[in-house]
Amino acid sequence: MISKGILKELRKLAESKKKNARDARTALLLIAQKGLTIDKDEGMADKWILRHAAATSCLVCTNDTALRGRLRAIGVTAFSLGIGGQLR
Repeated sequence: MISKGILKELRKLAESKKKNARDARTALLLIAQKGLTIDKDEGMADKWILRHAAATSCLVCTNDTALRGRLRAIGVTAFSLGIGGQLR
């Protein structure tokens, strides 16, 4: 599951000239391929992730170090993608 707010954030990043625009495009491709359910919440992405992960005990993949720390502090398993797609 993913929120509309997160999709909006990814689309904006994917269209930018920022260093991680390619990562955002890859994430959007994976979301489309996997047919994830989209939650209508358009609020702040980090707050939605924290709320949803705590309520459902799901795993979270993010390269946001601060968010990963906050997730782990509430007992949610969080990991990131490293160079070459390795999970960390």
